[in-house]
Amino acid sequence: MRTLEYTNIKNRIFYDFIACLVIIVSHFTNYIIYANYTRIFPDLVLVVGLLCVAAFILTALLQVPSSVFRAVIFAILITVVLSDAVFEFGVADVSIRLIAMTATLLVALGLVFFLREHTNKVLIGAFLAMLFSTFIIGNLESPARGSPVAAAPGSDGDALPIIVHLVLDEHMGLGGMTSRLPGGRSIRNELREFYARSGFRLFSHAYSQYFETSSSLASAMNFDVSGLTQKYLTERRYGFSLDRNEYLRIIADLNYRINIYQSNYFEFCKLKEVKIQKCTTYKPDYIDADEIKNSPLSERVLLIINMYYSSLAITKLTKLLEPPLNGWLSLRGVNLPRLGLWHGRVGPIAVAPTLDQMAKDISRATGGTLFFAHLLIPHYPYVYTPTCTVRSPFSSWSLRHLDDGTNTAASRRQRYIEYFDQVRCTVRKLELLFDAMKRNGSYKDAIIVLHGDHGSRINLAKPNAAEMSTMSIDDYIDGYSTLFALKAPGVPPGVDRRMLPLSQLLAYATTRDERSLSKPPRPTVYIANDESTYTGFSLPEFPALPD
Repeated sequence: MRTLEYTNIKNRIFYDFIACLVIIVSHFTNYIIYANYTRIFPDLVLVVGLLCVAAFILTALLQVPSSVFRAVIFAILITVVLSDAVFEFGVADVSIRLIAMTATLLVALGLVFFLREHTNKVLIGAFLAMLFSTFIIGNLESPARGSPVAAAPGSDGDALPIIVHLVLDEHMGLGGMTSRLPGGRSIRNELREFYARSGFRLFSHAYSQYFETSSSLASAMNFDVSGLTQKYLTERRYGFSLDRNEYLRIIADLNYRINIYQSNYFEFCKLKEVKIQKCTTYKPDYIDADEIKNSPLSERVLLIINMYYSSLAITKLTKLLEPPLNGWLSLRGVNLPRLGLWHGRVGPIAVAPTLDQMAKDISRATGGTLFFAHLLIPHYPYVYTPTCTVRSPFSSWSLRHLDDGTNTAASRRQRYIEYFDQVRCTVRKLELLFDAMKRNGSYKDAIIVLHGDHGSRINLAKPNAAEMSTMSIDDYIDGYSTLFALKAPGVPPGVDRRMLPLSQLLAYATTRDERSLSKPPRPTVYIANDESTYTGFSLPEFPALPD
């Protein structure tokens, strides 16, 4: 009898361990396929080893002689895994997400109590099936989705020059790179020399009229300075879709084939009136193994683990709930320490494969093709040194603000040092692209449009319509000074110091008619009152650029 009982205990421990391991590994595998991380040995092997340790700890907890405690452990594990679907594909409202996750926990508890001693074996079967389907679906899907979404025009446009149009997210303009910023004068001179050498006309005092990417690009792509950009946008569960794009419509009418490279945050491809030849979509949290291959193994493993736990729905929900909960408690005299959860962003590292793919596509292109890309570089976090080496340790990757969403004078200065290093890396990547175009003979006649979507946004505080009277010139520069550079046949290189909005500059880049710049509008920025309305405010002149 004792031998049978001992055998049953061993079998239960074994099946408990396998159940915990399969549940964790199936979920982790799904994440790794999503993140497109390809270095299996030694990186992923080591991480799976650590997950085995986690499964062993859970197995030990399951041996506590309490059926209720055992059910709770299994139910929590199931909920942590399945709640990702609730968080990612459900509604955006936090309270409804909480209700859905609570319901998932209760259903899981009921299921475990119903299955009783068969729980571990049933979970092994269910999550092995999930693991198998994850591999099948992962192999069917391309990591960076590239798809022809409509028929392309014929070859009549082959005589036209190619157009390369890059939106460099969060790239401030030279007019904002003043001596008041640490290294501002130096980076300004470096950029001016680079763009002069590359044959660009640089609009040093270009500005965005919006602090947010969605409104800024909706305004620019539709040449709209009115402050009524919401009519062009549809808000999705994650990000936005641009429903109307006058710029692309004009390019398409010129018989250009259009290739788009976009993040999954901002959708450019689903346009009724514009035919798109190819649409490639990348996720901002891709972990490109090649970009971090020179980092120490321990750092790579830690990065994967931190990105994985940051992807969990329970982690995301905790980040959403922590600020209001701490605020509510502080009003009642209870001050809890911040959890300090990692931000879970890789920023420009996710862009590298898309930029490489675009360079290859350009090298094979004929005339009459537009390559349009929205690239999250030099967007935070600040992961690159000036030579595009990935910073180590990864815990040093700063966001543009502190954990509470603001900056102090000291944190702002430090972030600008790191931001300017990432701008230098951006220039280095542009040089590689231009060199490749020169080698295949497409650079000389190509039209190249480079611009940001807003400033660095390393503000002391986010612009607020109710507090505009307290904003300094530095606050305006942080939020709205943006890059705009154009290289095209017939456009003389040099520096244009006029204060011009993105929408007017993109209209000029489309026609290259100098008359379109003859009447600059009064510099105005639009600050959000709420989710759908804006108020216009005068934008002060940026500091003069020295000769």
